[in-house]
Amino acid sequence: SVPTPAPVAAISSVKLYTVQLALSDNVTASEKLIASLWTKGYEAYYRKVRGSRGNDLFQIFVGRYGSSSEAQSALKSLRADADFKNFDDSFVRVTQ
Repeated sequence: SVPTPAPVAAISSVKLYTVQLALSDNVTASEKLIASLWTKGYEAYYRKVRGSRGNDLFQIFVGRYGSSSEAQSALKSLRADADFKNFDDSFVRVTQ
């Protein structure tokens, strides 16, 4: 079961956590992955950042959680899902 992300407006002054699932240099592949995550019930989104070589990179995130343990639980669920188990470098981080 997918943990429900914490409502952003209700806890805006509190630290939120997310799972960074992947980093990609391909916006089309990023959007496909996000669509696949949404289909499975995960709240997924990406943020465009500038790479060290000046190129666009897309950080792919899943969820916004009120605690690190909720985000860790989501990460565990993602790693247990056959469609997403190959994202070995995924990790929990504080949202920005």
